[in-house]
Amino acid sequence: MTIRVVTPTLGASPHLAETVASVRPFREDPGVKLVHLLACPAGQAADLRRRFPDLEVVDEGEPAGLYAAVEKGLAAGDGCWDFCTYLNDDDVLLPGFAALLAAAGTASAEAILYGDVTYLDTNGGPAGRMPVCAREQDLAPLWQAGITPMTQQGTLIGHDAWKAAGGFDPGFRLAGDFAFWAAALRAGVPFRHCPALVAGFRLRPGQLSADRAAMEAEFARVRKAGLGPPAGRLRRALAILRFRWRHRGIYLRRLLRGGALTSSERFGREA
Repeated sequence: MTIRVVTPTLGASPHLAETVASVRPFREDPGVKLVHLLACPAGQAADLRRRFPDLEVVDEGEPAGLYAAVEKGLAAGDGCWDFCTYLNDDDVLLPGFAALLAAAGTASAEAILYGDVTYLDTNGGPAGRMPVCAREQDLAPLWQAGITPMTQQGTLIGHDAWKAAGGFDPGFRLAGDFAFWAAALRAGVPFRHCPALVAGFRLRPGQLSADRAAMEAEFARVRKAGLGPPAGRLRRALAILRFRWRHRGIYLRRLLRGGALTSSERFGREA
């Protein structure tokens, strides 16, 4: 089994070394062939090769956006892999990612696997858990209800699933991962939840996804294309109820700490 992890970067993130270090233990696991690549603009390639001589650095030429860089990294070399993911240059993998790799060892390449994710503050300290849907059948109803039930940091995408969903669309600047999940739902790709804390999503000033207005505009494009088979009101209501009840502790802690109940509200305040 070959795993490919792509980190798109402009080379300026102060957290890049931490990101690379978080992936290294899984690269050293003799039971897994995990390749970590950095995809960067041409002007940064030489410096990144000097800083990280044990990594593959993919020169993407002129910057064409996050999702184009990921595509470039996935196609680099022989372009052969069984599962892939991308990890932003300020996020980290956590020890629980090993459970996701173990699940990939017995999963079909037609599936998308995902685990639980925690928020990190600027210094890498814990900033609260992100609610993640453990019931795969509720993913589409939750997305259709405007709730984000999973996040890219905690995923492994099978090669056949990637092809079925058409890969990442470089026409998106912020919501290309959301567009990909929607395309996967429309294509009938199975999603499988792994009950492990697999990744950390850093909240920091100036990150792209903090631009809520631009992101909402891209979300609207995705919703227009469809978020899987439409779920009726009752199904959406039950999915929301299950999701909120499962994560009631998270919502209570958020309320006590500052009153931001949803992830988007909390993200907007802290980013």
